[in-house]
Amino acid sequence: MKISVIIPTYNREKALINTLQCLFDQDFDDYEIIVVDQTMKHERTTLIFLKENKDKIKYIFSSIPSVTHARNLGIKKAIGEILVFIDDDITCQQDFLRAHYNTHCDGYEVVSGKIFEDGSENAPIWIRSWLKYNVLMGKKDLRTKTNSITGCNFSVRKKVAEEVGGFDEGFVKIAVREDSDFGYRCYKAKKRMVYDPKAKLFHHRQTSGGVETHINNQFFDDSFYFCEFLFVSKNFLKIFAFIYKIRLYIIAKRELYKLIHNMYKKVIK
Repeated sequence: MKISVIIPTYNREKALINTLQCLFDQDFDDYEIIVVDQTMKHERTTLIFLKENKDKIKYIFSSIPSVTHARNLGIKKAIGEILVFIDDDITCQQDFLRAHYNTHCDGYEVVSGKIFEDGSENAPIWIRSWLKYNVLMGKKDLRTKTNSITGCNFSVRKKVAEEVGGFDEGFVKIAVREDSDFGYRCYKAKKRMVYDPKAKLFHHRQTSGGVETHINNQFFDDSFYFCEFLFVSKNFLKIFAFIYKIRLYIIAKRELYKLIHNMYKKVIK
């Protein structure tokens, strides 16, 4: 088996169906689809779809709502040489898996793909040792070295994922920076990493489902800060981690100000 596609899913219905339908239609033959489902109760339409397509997917149920735990389960069950990780609310073209595979055939061990969202597209990111994130603008359409990955579209050789210890399950709830942590550990292990725009998909960012914290703005969720602090504490010098924490608090203060300001504008209208 050349590729295992791993999809953690949690409380997603139509979005999950659309994602799977895109994968069923790939122009690449040698691959499996692993769905790690953390949903306690699906809608009837979703259940029927999963039952009708049970021969096309490897279905794993997990009662633990955790994207990192789900990805690690997928790694353990995968039989492919290359693991492709995507979210449960994406759509892609028929050549998506082939693009990831071709890049690995060129000698790369970790591939971060291009992500389109409404009104935007991503660019490769480089994490500096002083914890500054440089977006390499102007290279969105070129293969570019990177030391990070984006969780909804990346691939890695299975032996590399196992060597670096998989995903840190200490990243909980909204689990920000769990992908940066994984990618940065691959970089420190001197793995060949690249951003390839040909491995592209559209990320729909569904507002329903996913990891539900019932807080619309991540800056008002304590797990956001916990995960950010975990990432910097694990990978960087204490002085840089301290500065980064101060920066996060300043951002949170700005977000709170914007929230109060917007509420005030609504009241006076």
